Amino acid sequence: MSRSSQRVTLPGLPHYVTHSAHLEEPAFREPTDFRVFLHLLGESCAQQRVRIWGYELSGHGYSLVLVPGQVESLGAALSRLDTEYTCYYNLRHMVRRKVWDESYQSAPMCWSKVWDALVYAERDPVRNEKLGVAWAHPWSSAAARVGRATAPAWLDGEEWSRYWNQSQWMRRLQWFEGEAEFGQELNAALESGTAVGGLVNLPEVLPRKGPRKAASRGISVVAAAG
Repeated sequence: MSRSSQRVTLPGLPHYVTHSAHLEEPAFREPTDFRVFLHLLGESCAQQRVRIWGYELSGHGYSLVLVPGQVESLGAALSRLDTEYTCYYNLRHMVRRKVWDESYQSAPMCWSKVWDALVYAERDPVRNEKLGVAWAHPWSSAAARVGRATAPAWLDGEEWSRYWNQSQWMRRLQWFEGEAEFGQELNAALESGTAVGGLVNLPEVLPRKGPRKAASRGISVVAAAG
């Protein structure tokens, strides 16, 4: 079964999304590459009405926390993003190659896992690039979230700001207790296409820890295409 046939999309809920660079070749070679990718990310998600809660880019790929408005929104936004960035990359660097692995991975999250997932994404440079602090990495939402950089206009921090301030989040970025265990749980959900926290197949949104409970509405559990 392919990754795309396994993926589950739950409209209105945050999803952790990751996509690896093809054959571990760098997906970003220079600062302009990062800037172009972020511009395309904002455009693609705005067109499909996908909210962007967080992001982290590195040479080996990207991690995002996204909230799709409709079942098809997530796949459509990411398909456009990856295709347009690949076209840019090949023209810019005068190559002809695949930039990304065949398909992205995604997993919806129950509300009790959302902030752990956001911290996990923003701490990627600490885990994998051995940076001293997450906000020192210029290509993630961490720096903007703690007031060390200007947030992109498309970064949606409304929900986050109801429950966190800059100093609180800075402490979370400095130390994530249970990070290894959460990473294992997240990776298992990404590989299987199920939800982080066991939300899949529930008929409605569970009470959250943190963000306000969304207005009750039918939430479909569907295999995403693309």
